Formats: sequence, C-alpha cells, structure tokens
Amino acid sequence: MLLHIENIGPIDKIDVGIDSDLTFIYGKNNIGKSYAITILYLVLKNFVFNAPIAFRYFYSHSSRTRFNDNSFIKNIKARLDNSNEFDVTDIIIDYFSSSLSAMFLSSFENSLQNSFGDISNLKNNFSNGSFYLGVNFEDYIIHITEENNKLILKYDGKGKKYLCRKVQQHRYPKIENDQVILYYTKEEQFLEDMQIYFNKIHKNNVVSILAKINSVYYLPASRSGLYRALNAFSQILVELAKKRNFLSEKIVLPSISEQDSDYFSKINEINIRRKNQKFDSIAGNIEEKLLKGKVSFDQTTKQILFHPNNTDINLELLGTSSMIAEVSPIVLFLRYIISSEDDNIKGRTNNGMPIIFIEEPEAHLHPGAQTLLMECFVDLVKMGAKLVVTSHSNYMFQKLNNLIAENIIDKKIISGIIFSHGCKGSYSTKIPMSDLGMEDNNFVDVAEELYYEKIKIIEKMEANDVK
Repeated sequence: MLLHIENIGPIDKIDVGIDSDLTFIYGKNNIGKSYAITILYLVLKNFVFNAPIAFRYFYSHSSRTRFNDNSFIKNIKARLDNSNEFDVTDIIIDYFSSSLSAMFLSSFENSLQNSFGDISNLKNNFSNGSFYLGVNFEDYIIHITEENNKLILKYDGKGKKYLCRKVQQHRYPKIENDQVILYYTKEEQFLEDMQIYFNKIHKNNVVSILAKINSVYYLPASRSGLYRALNAFSQILVELAKKRNFLSEKIVLPSISEQDSDYFSKINEINIRRKNQKFDSIAGNIEEKLLKGKVSFDQTTKQILFHPNNTDINLELLGTSSMIAEVSPIVLFLRYIISSEDDNIKGRTNNGMPIIFIEEPEAHLHPGAQTLLMECFVDLVKMGAKLVVTSHSNYMFQKLNNLIAENIIDKKIISGIIFSHGCKGSYSTKIPMSDLGMEDNNFVDVAEELYYEKIKIIEKMEANDVK
C-alpha cells in the first residue's frame, strides 16, 4: 500500500508506504512528518483493522452493500435495449465508489476530524492546490478529495475497462487482460455477480495487507508528558462529574487527537499477566542498556513505574529523568500491549507483523543512548516487527548506516525518506541506498554551516591578534 498526499497541511506532494520493515523519515520541524504518518496510521486503522469482519476477510450475502440499485439497473437495461454488449466502466466506477465510501470513508473522515479538527484545517496554506489523498493498493486506487468540507471518494480500477455482455445462461465475471466482462442474464443475478467481484478484489487487497501486518500502533512525540497529562485529566473529569450539580457554567473539554487517545487507551488497558514473550527480550535490552532499571505498570492506579537497579524504590514517571520517561512507554508497548492484540486475532492474519509508528524516539536522549536505541530497533525488526519512525537524529541515522555496512540488517528491508521545503510546501525524496547505508545528505548543510562559521570566527580572532 502506497499513500500519495497532496496539498494537506504543510505538504505539497509526499509519498509514504508500508512495504519496508524499517522506514525512517527525516526532515526539519513543521514540515509534515507527523501529518504524513498520522494519515497513514488512520488509513490502515480504518481500512483494515476497524472495518467490519465481513469486509475484512470474506464475502457473504449479509455483508452485501447496495447503492442506488434501481437507477443503476435502469441505466444498464436502457443500454441493453440498444446493444448486447457495451462499456459500463463509468457505471461500475460509481457503484464501487459508493461501496468503498460506505465501508471506509465515513469512519476515516471521523478519524481525521478527531486528529485535526475540521477538514478545512487540513488545507495547504502555502498553495492554492486542491486537497488530495491517493491510496494505491494492489488491485485498485482510492482517490479522496474534498468539497465543501466533506470528503469524496472515487474508485480507480487502474485502467481496467468494464464491459456488460447480455447472455442467455449465467456466467461468472471474466477477466481478459485489462478488461472485465460482466455477464447479464437477470437483474438480481447481475447485481450479485458485480458485488461478488467487488468483494473479491477488496478482500485480495485487505488480505495482502494482513499477510504482512496484523496490528497497528502509534507512539506519539512527548510520550511521557502526554501520558501524565491525560492520566491527570481523567482524574479531574471524575471529580468534576461528582460536582456537576454545583457547576454553573458549561465546561468545554480540550480535543485530543485520535492517535494520542489510542496511545493512552492502550496503556490504560495493559494486562500484566499477558506478556509478549517474543519482544520481551528487546524490552529487557532497552531496560538494561539504556534505562538501567525496570519498567512496570500498576493496574490499580494506572501508573507507569520505574525501579532503578540496585535500589528498593519505585518511581512514578514524574520522578524520573526525561530519558526514562520518554523510553518507558516503548518498553511497555513491546512487553504487554502488542501481545494482547496479537492474541485477539491469532489464526486469521497469516502471521503478519505488528507495525509501530514512533515519533522522535531520540527525544531527551544523549547521543550514546540514541545509538543504543537504534540497535534495539534493528533487533526488533529482525524479530518480526515493522517500524515507521520520524527522527531528527544524525546519530541514529549514522548508527543505522553502520549496521547496514556490517550486514547486521539487510538494506533491502530499509527505506529512508527525506522531507524537504519547497515553494508550495514540503515534498518527499527517497534516500539512495548503498552497501554502506543511506547517503548522508540530511544533516550536511547544518554541519557545514557550523564549520564555516567556526572558520570565520577563527579568522576574525587572528585578524584582531595581528592588529
């Protein structure tokens, strides 16, 4: 699945996908990295994991959706009066667009509103271009545009031509090169065949994703601050509810983005009796190498706790360093959260991998700690997880290159994307890859500026000495 984004937020044109097992996205602040991975997360979540089971895995009569069947059939019959075979591509596109809209668009639009507010907030203020989101699957493309603050979806069969052919005896749809032949005998049978065909290609796309991805997670930036704030806020709501009869003014609740809400909910739902044995060793390595202590979760108080090595104390996140506070949620996700969701869908996903979106994992980490965390991420990928990471860290970038050069991780499963500023917003470029890793063009400009700045300072000092 490949996502193409145009004229959304600070973005001009950006492509981002899920094919690689480790995707690193680099770029300056306020350039659209969070926009891109949030939209990718919400597409995956709503298209696959939040979709009804019937739409996810199989076709049945109960899952059939119908839209404007009367006008649709009337149009078909009118054309059949003049010819036994004719092109119905425009009709099929409208019909399939309606089906996909009902299955996906409303929930996706709601998720966008939860994360960004009104749809108008997503408009690119750098250009006059139109909002566009393209979701490219194996069998078709979904084109999503905006009109009057509402999303509009259009199905694209990737150039396929649809023909309707009138026959005496029922035959199932037939695919010949780039055209699909739909046979018409009776009205009900034709509708049924068309819906079966649509469900088949839709199922193929969903199953191809589930073959590689079995669950989706999002760890936002400022993980510790967000968790502490939401945890405290939930307690405040409880107290306000007790005193609601005494409140004279309406209380307006602050909005919380969907990915932040998902993150908070998953931590609060931790069951410490269900540990992910597969990724527990990675969590342990992070504790041993970076944190120098153990992370735990109190299910009664809903508090994340840290136990420093060689001590008898348990600290709440508020009483720990910023590094421990930021990394501890990653440990909990690996140890408890991923396993609980994997167990719920076991046997239905062909052993696909979890995909984890992580914003700025290097936040508050010393450069040495950043390189250690990069090693743990590589181990995590090799153990069977997919990561999509946004970062500003040159140290993590260089460490990943060293691991590629040492053949510790295969360069074929890694992709690097750089977001750059353009006159109409940001655009993406795939970073070239070699046996030594990705070309280091991301941080060179800043390093060169500092170097030449230092040279000028030294030259000025020498000139003053001569005087």
